[in-house]
Amino acid sequence: MTSERKNEVFGKMLSWIFEHVKEDKELFRILHKQLGMTRDEFHDNGIDSLDYLFETPTIDETIGKIAILHLHQEEDDYYFSSEYNNTFFKTAKLYQRYWEHGDDNLTIDTIAQMYFGAQESIDPVTFSVLTNAIKHDDRVNVVIKIDMDENMMSVLHKSGDWKKYCLEDILQAIGVVERSAGQGVNPRSDCMFQELMEWNHIGENNSEVAEVSKEQIPAM
Repeated sequence: MTSERKNEVFGKMLSWIFEHVKEDKELFRILHKQLGMTRDEFHDNGIDSLDYLFETPTIDETIGKIAILHLHQEEDDYYFSSEYNNTFFKTAKLYQRYWEHGDDNLTIDTIAQMYFGAQESIDPVTFSVLTNAIKHDDRVNVVIKIDMDENMMSVLHKSGDWKKYCLEDILQAIGVVERSAGQGVNPRSDCMFQELMEWNHIGENNSEVAEVSKEQIPAM
């Protein structure tokens, strides 16, 4: 396909979207979050009316919440919680850092402490109980299992559905987010990453989530 034809197709696509999508926030979601268009690319195509959506501050609803994590490598497992790196996107960024710069000869607990930020070690029983209690415990934002042998991440959100992702898709989504929302981690980049990954999970499993009462939830 020639560059002229690409420009023609892109122009027709934008025209179709503008013709059928009338609400600003939905239009912004499609162009920016789904297609990854940057603010400059909006302007290059004469789209200035949506600037205010780039500037709208987003409240970080994850403040004070924790992620529960399980790292697995060969025969070793390490469990911990993190209040600072408490979203799928933040953890994916740390996994990317380890994958690009990490030392395969390190023990699993050393990998966690060197590459996955401030944390509190927990035992497998606490991990299991908090995982099962995610629907009831407002402190738990997400549960993440990382299989470093297979380069896979399994993620459990409040919905109660496990979803599995491969590293290749995770790295591609991180690249799209960083090109669109910048290098930093913020609520907008978290949201964009989550929306992108919704299209890339390769499996689901609900069997690991059991109903528990609030009385069974351990104090942290």
